[in-house]
Amino acid sequence: MMDRLNLISWNVRGLGGSHCCKVRSVFRRQLRKSLIGRIDVLLIQEHHLNEQRIQKYGNLLPGQWKQFWVPAIGDNSLKAGLCIAISDIWWSAFMHYGVLDCGRGQYIILQIGSKKWGLLNIYAPNHARDRTTLWKSIMPQLPVVEHWAIAGDFNMLEDGCDRLGGTFQPLFGSKLYEWERLIFSLGLMDLWHVSSFERMQDSLAYSRSDRKQSNTNLSRLDRVYADKFLWDKGGSIGILPSFSFSDHAPLRLVIVLQEQHRNSRFKIPNHVFLRQDCAPSVHNIWNKYDYSYDYALSSVQNAISETQQFFHCKAKQVFYESCTKIGRLRRGLKSLQHLQERRPYSRYINSRVIQVGN
Repeated sequence: MMDRLNLISWNVRGLGGSHCCKVRSVFRRQLRKSLIGRIDVLLIQEHHLNEQRIQKYGNLLPGQWKQFWVPAIGDNSLKAGLCIAISDIWWSAFMHYGVLDCGRGQYIILQIGSKKWGLLNIYAPNHARDRTTLWKSIMPQLPVVEHWAIAGDFNMLEDGCDRLGGTFQPLFGSKLYEWERLIFSLGLMDLWHVSSFERMQDSLAYSRSDRKQSNTNLSRLDRVYADKFLWDKGGSIGILPSFSFSDHAPLRLVIVLQEQHRNSRFKIPNHVFLRQDCAPSVHNIWNKYDYSYDYALSSVQNAISETQQFFHCKAKQVFYESCTKIGRLRRGLKSLQHLQERRPYSRYINSRVIQVGN
């Protein structure tokens, strides 16, 4: 059942050479060992396979897969190289496949529900000037679909917090302009910073380690950008433990496509509101809007906003005292924002399914 999509993006730093078969077996073994559950879409960057090696390589993983290879480029075919593999569960959703002229990107179009969703697998050049040229060339080559996501190795950083060790070089000039024009044109955002995607347990903070400097230079070069279509879906994201196989760690993304509890009620724990220092204040806030016309969206939003302000300013201590586990604390604080984030276009927020206290 296609209730969720499990995606892996990994810069493998070479699958070719005379040891092709040996590397393939190591790749399969390490990928199976590191992952729990199924893989639906596998994105590979920098495989270094030419057309002859690709024909001999066969399936990336055991099972039934649709595989789309882009051969390595450059002198002796030792640069880049991409692959998208789709499991048989998602064959019915597959619509179209394409490759960027430069050989640095490939995309697939999937039908998810009533929406067409494009996924671009990318391996950006190391040099800033070449990356700028790539960002500029992407938009004219992409087909027109409702939603897009871009994943892969971007070989650049947007923020200094994505690097540990070394020197952060911020984007500026034409490099910044072309990058922002691409991101803003497609309405994309780094899912690492989207609240609806939880960080996986034991996830690494960085995806790439510089072996030339004894793994002291770490950075998050491997990322996934997506538009509001995926923000609303939610899910989880994480960087899996690194291997000796590559200096990049696999990035895993799980997208929840169908809500398992679509009719579940929005609730704030009663024990919070029963506290003497909480209950009167919260009930007074909502009583102010109780007689508003048909609980119009604006009225409920005002009540939610005022309740949020109350909790953030005056009631954090209540959560710390009431919740014995830090996980319950985090979910309690996030629940106040859930209604506005997941239903931004509703005409009404049904007051019957909003339970504040009893």
